[in-house]
Amino acid sequence: MKNKFIKILLVLFVSIFFVGCKETGKNIEETMNKIDDVNNGYIKDKVVINKIDNSNYEFTYNGVVYKVLYVTDTWKIYNSYMITNSNDIKKICQSLIDIHQIHGSDMISYRTADDMAYEWLQHNMAYKLLPEGNSFRNSAKDVELDPKDQGKSLVEIYEDRTGKKLDLSSLLNK
Repeated sequence: MKNKFIKILLVLFVSIFFVGCKETGKNIEETMNKIDDVNNGYIKDKVVINKIDNSNYEFTYNGVVYKVLYVTDTWKIYNSYMITNSNDIKKICQSLIDIHQIHGSDMISYRTADDMAYEWLQHNMAYKLLPEGNSFRNSAKDVELDPKDQGKSLVEIYEDRTGKKLDLSSLLNK
């Protein structure tokens, strides 16, 4: 029971923090700097993204090979939850952008490494906060960087996917 209460408090705090940041007009880069990891990460420059075929790519990060899928306007990074350093995430996103840009939500502009990293971190938070076996946790382990989720908070992504307002008690029981 105590563990469940702590998870509810964490989800509530994260939800309020990210919705609050959006409402007060802070931009994504400022938000990223606040939640940035203490160290600068493993990546010193760029990430080498290797092309396997027309839509499959891979890169190695901290000794682990990560599979990546590209389809028009979407990069999907499998097991992205394992990469938590936001500086490294930004560098990975920039390396992906250098291969194929992703449109912004207006379908005119293009996404930046910062806003793609923000989305990735939202997925990571969902993965860490939700209990084992939760269907949303399972889908959060792989991030899909696409136009529709640009700038959305964890709460907004949940509500968009489900069509329901976030209900913490039912979310933790899924």
